[in-house]
Amino acid sequence: MWVGSLIVFVNANFLGSEMTFFQAASLLGYCLFPINVASFAMVFVQGWFPAIFKLAVVGASFLWASMCKYYFNVGSIAFVGEMIPPRKRKLALYPIILFYLFLSWFVLVV
Repeated sequence: MWVGSLIVFVNANFLGSEMTFFQAASLLGYCLFPINVASFAMVFVQGWFPAIFKLAVVGASFLWASMCKYYFNVGSIAFVGEMIPPRKRKLALYPIILFYLFLSWFVLVV
């Protein structure tokens, strides 16, 4: 968590944001909630449901954590998008997507 926050913080500052390290840590921690819920759910459904159900739950939690700006104005893209200049926004969001993708894959596999 701390390494991911540090990478997001350094990347955002290189791209012209004035985000602090604690804002990055708070952002990633706040938006990690859906992946935590999916992880908790996977503990109870191991062996009961097929793999496609698990993939759907983890996929939905990944989308909620990272890309839900367009529907509910929540998620990390909504917060980081406000702090980065529009031309550099995709470069700032790439490490966040990779961070949540890694955690989602970890929840799915373990």
